[in-house]
Amino acid sequence: MTDPRTQLATLRAMREAVTDTTQRAALDAAITALEATIPTQSYAVAISESVPTSAVVANEGYRNNRCYGQRQKNDARLLTDYLCHLYDRCDRLPLPGVRKRKAADSAVTISLERVYTQLATTDLVVREVYAGAALQQFDARAYMEQHVWARVLPGQQRLELRLSPEAQMSDIFWKHRARSVDALNAPPNRRPQERRSLDALSSADLSQLARNRQQLTFLGPQLVTEAIVQHPRLVLLGEPGSGKSTTLRYLALTLAKAGLDSNVDLDERLFGWTALGAARRLLPMVLPLQLFARWLAVQPERPISAADLWGFIGDHLEDSGRREGLAAAVYTELEAGRVLLLLDGLDAALSVDIRRRVLQAIQAFAREYPQCRCVVTCQTQAYAGEQNREWQLSNWSTATLANWTLGQMKHFVQSWYAAVAESNRIPLAQRDTWTATLQQAIETHADWQRLGTRPLLLTMMAQVQMNDSHLPEEQVQLYSRCVDLLLDQWELTAEDSVVSGTLMDYIGMSNTDIRVLHPLLQTAAFAAHESGSLERNTLYKLIANELEQQGHTNPRYGAKQFLAYIDVRAGLLQAGATNDTYIFPYPAIQEYLAGLELVRDIDFMQRMMQRRIDDRWRVPIILGMGHLVNKGSLAMPYQLLNELLLSAGRTPERYQRDLLFAAEIAEHVGWSRLERGRATFAKLRRDLADALAHVATGTVLPASERVRAGDYLCTLGEPRPVITELPPPMARIEGDAFQMGDGQEQHTVTVATFELARYPITNAQYALFIADDGYNPAAPWWDKAGTVWQRCATKRLPKWWNHARFGQARPNHPVVGISWYEALAFCRWLTQHPDYNPEGAIYRLPTEAEWEFAARDKAGRTYPWGDAAPDDEHANFGQRYRGTTRVGCFLRGATPEGVYDMAGSVWEWTCSEYREYPYDPDDGREDLDDLTEKYFTVRGGSWYNHSGILRAAIRLYYPPDFRYYFIGFRLVRHRAVQ
Repeated sequence: MTDPRTQLATLRAMREAVTDTTQRAALDAAITALEATIPTQSYAVAISESVPTSAVVANEGYRNNRCYGQRQKNDARLLTDYLCHLYDRCDRLPLPGVRKRKAADSAVTISLERVYTQLATTDLVVREVYAGAALQQFDARAYMEQHVWARVLPGQQRLELRLSPEAQMSDIFWKHRARSVDALNAPPNRRPQERRSLDALSSADLSQLARNRQQLTFLGPQLVTEAIVQHPRLVLLGEPGSGKSTTLRYLALTLAKAGLDSNVDLDERLFGWTALGAARRLLPMVLPLQLFARWLAVQPERPISAADLWGFIGDHLEDSGRREGLAAAVYTELEAGRVLLLLDGLDAALSVDIRRRVLQAIQAFAREYPQCRCVVTCQTQAYAGEQNREWQLSNWSTATLANWTLGQMKHFVQSWYAAVAESNRIPLAQRDTWTATLQQAIETHADWQRLGTRPLLLTMMAQVQMNDSHLPEEQVQLYSRCVDLLLDQWELTAEDSVVSGTLMDYIGMSNTDIRVLHPLLQTAAFAAHESGSLERNTLYKLIANELEQQGHTNPRYGAKQFLAYIDVRAGLLQAGATNDTYIFPYPAIQEYLAGLELVRDIDFMQRMMQRRIDDRWRVPIILGMGHLVNKGSLAMPYQLLNELLLSAGRTPERYQRDLLFAAEIAEHVGWSRLERGRATFAKLRRDLADALAHVATGTVLPASERVRAGDYLCTLGEPRPVITELPPPMARIEGDAFQMGDGQEQHTVTVATFELARYPITNAQYALFIADDGYNPAAPWWDKAGTVWQRCATKRLPKWWNHARFGQARPNHPVVGISWYEALAFCRWLTQHPDYNPEGAIYRLPTEAEWEFAARDKAGRTYPWGDAAPDDEHANFGQRYRGTTRVGCFLRGATPEGVYDMAGSVWEWTCSEYREYPYDPDDGREDLDDLTEKYFTVRGGSWYNHSGILRAAIRLYYPPDFRYYFIGFRLVRHRAVQ
C-alpha cells in the first residue's frame, strides 16, 4: 500500500522498534514531514469529541482498573493510526512458499484486496422479480446465459425460481394446494409460491413459464456480507479453510480503508452493505478468540461479565501501552453504535470450561452493548446441530459458508496469478499458461474440483503448481508439498536480514538437510493444537530435544538460535501476537502436521481414541490416516476403524458417533484404496454398513446425524434389501370409513383393506426396472398414452438419474424425476414380473383416498404420526438437507402401521385425477382410459416445502408428464383372487 497514511503508520512502527538515537531522530523528522502533507482524515468526522469518564472497566485480577476517559492523543489521530495499522495487517498476505527463489527477501507479498473472491452462504435470497410488462419482454435465453450457464460469481448466480400461481388457478384450487391456516387466510400475493431449480430448466422451459405465470421471482446465493448486514448478531460457520477468517480480514481492511478515505465506495466493495444506510462506515475490530481464551484462563474461578471481553479488547488495542488512549477512543465509538466486532475462532478455546467462559463473555458483552454489531466464526462441526446446543450463542443467527463454485474458483485463480505475476514480474505468457492450466484442472479433474471448494486448498494448489509444474493427486500430498516449500524458504539467504544465512547454518547444522526438522514440526504442531498455543519455553524444549536426537553438539544453543531465527524470518512457524508465544500461520498445515504426529508413535490408538470426541482433532485424525494410506501403510487405519466399530464400554450416543467418524475417515481416504489387497477391509466395510443402517433408522442421534449415516451408506453399500430390492415391504391397512379433507370440505369416504409400501420406491429399486429394458416403448407395461409420451419425449431414464444429489449415486434415496406415466409403467412391470412378483399380486399407485386414509386413519390425524407439529425428528422438509434423504430415517414420523416418509421427502403420485370434493371413486376420476388434459393428484409434501404443506389433507396436482426432483411414488398391492 502506497497511501501516505500507511507510510506514516509504518514509520511510526519502525521508530518504536529501533533503539539507536540517530535512527530514531531521522525517523522523527520523516514522520513530522509526512504528517504535514496529510489532510484531515475522513473518519475523524464521525468521531465524538467527548469520552465519558464513567467508562471504567472493572477487571481486577487480569489488569489494573483503567479509566478510558484519559486521553493521551487526539481521538481522530489515534483512530487514524489504528486504521492504518489494521489495514496494513489485514491486507498483507505474506506467502513465503509461493515461489522458489535465490533469496528469501524475494518472497511474494500479495494483497488480499487483489485476490479476495466473493463468498456466499448456503441460504438463498430474492434477486429479481419480473411481472407485468417486464415479464412480457423477458428474454429467457439471455437470462440463463448471464446467470445460470456461465461460470459466474455468487452475486450474479441464480439458482432457483419462485413461481406465482398459474393465471387460471382458482381459489378453490389454492385451498387444496396449500392447506395451512396461514396460507388460507393470506391474500393471493402473500401465499407461498412453487419453486424450481434453474439448473434443471432449459431456456424453452423458462420461456413457457414466463408466458403462463403472472410473476417470476429469481433467487441467488446470499453473500456473506448480506448475512452480516441482515443479522446484527451472527455466527459465521464453515469447514476448515472455507474462508471464515479471510471474511473477517477483508471486512476489517475494507472498513478501515473507508474510514481513511471518504471516496471508498463501500456499497461496491461489500455487497448489500447499502442496507445499513448512514451507519455503514463502521469501525472494525478483528480479534482472535484463541488469545481471549488464554487471557481468561489466567483466573479460571473469576465470574464472567461483559467487562472481561472489553478488558481483553482494551489490552489488545493498546498493545502493551504502545497505543495508549486508543481504547478510550474506540469505547466512544462502541457506545455510539459505530463498531463492528469480529471475533475469530470460537472453536479454538483451550478446554471445555474455557470455551464455556468465552461463550458467557460474548453473550454478556452483546447484552451490555446491544448497539454493537458482532460476527463470530466457528467450524460447523463444533457449533451446528442439537449435539452442540450448549455451545450455541442464545438468540444469535447463524450463516454457513457455501463451498466454492467453479465460478469462484476460476475467478480466484485469475486474480491470484495476476497478483503473483505483478509482484514477481512474471512474463504475461507464463501467467496466462499457469492460469489456464489450473482453471482447466479444477474444471475437468473431479478430485481437484472437490479440493478447490475450499479457498485455502485452492491457494495451496496454485503454490504447488508454480513450483512443481504439476498437481499432486491427494490432499495429503498437497499438504506435504506445501510443507516442503515452506521449509525451503528457511534455506534461502536474505542479505539484509537481521539474521544471516540459512536456518541450518544459523543453528549450527550446516551440512544437514532441513527436512530432518519434520519430526520437530510435527511435535510442535501437535503441542500447539493440543493446548491452543505454543509457549516459547515449550517450543524451546521441543527444539532442544529434537536437536539432541539429531546429534547437535550444543542443542540448547541451537534451540536459542532457532527461536532467534524464526523471530525474524517467519515461515512454517512464526512469533505470535505476544513475544512469548509462537503459531503456525497456516491452520490447515498445523492440522496436517499434528495428524502426522498422532500416527507416529506406537500408542497412536490410545491418542486418537482419547481425542476423537474433540471436534478440533477430527481433521488431524483424518489427515493422519490419509497420510498412512498414501504411504501404503494400511495396518494402522484398519486398527483405528476396527476400534471405532467394535470398542466396548461406550454410551449408545458415543458408539453411533464413532461409527459416523469411521465412515467419514474411510470415505475421505477412499474405500478403493483401503480395500486394495486387503480382504479384511471388505468385511469391515460390510460390518460398518450394517451398524450404520441401525443409526440411520434409530432415534439415538439427532436427525441430522441419522441423515449423514444414510448418506455414508450410499458409498458403503446399503445392507437392507427391503429398500434396495423387490418386492417392496408392505404394511396392511385395514379398511374403514373416515373423514376425508379438511374444514367445510370434510366428507365421509369408505376405503377397503389394502397393502401400502412402507417406503417410497428407491433409486436402487427403480434401477431394476431400467436394467430390465423398462423403457422399451414396445413393452406391455406401457399403455397407449405412455407409449406416445415416451416416444415423443424420447425418455430413457428419470430426469435426475445422473445427478449426484438425487440420482443413482444415492441408491437408498427415493427415486425422483418420475412422470406419472413412468410410475404407472413401473407398477405394471412389477405386476408382470415372475421373479419379483411370484404370487401374481397386483401393484398400482394408491388412490387419493387410500393415500389419505393411510396417513390419517379413521382417527383423523393431522399428520401421519399424529397431531404434533412437524420438526426435524418427524420429516425432511423446509430444505433442511437441500434434497432427498435415505428412506426410513425419520422413525418418529412413521404411521402406527410402520409406513415411513408420507410427509416430506417427496411428493407421491396417486392414480386419481384431480377433481373437486367430495371424492367419488365412481365419477371417472379413477378412469385411466382417457388422459386428455388430465391432471393427477400428488400427496405428502416434499423436502422443498414448508411445514404447512405436510398436513395429510393437502392436495396438489400436476400433468402426467411432469417430472421434477421433488416427486416420487410408492405402491399399493392387492393380492390376486384365488
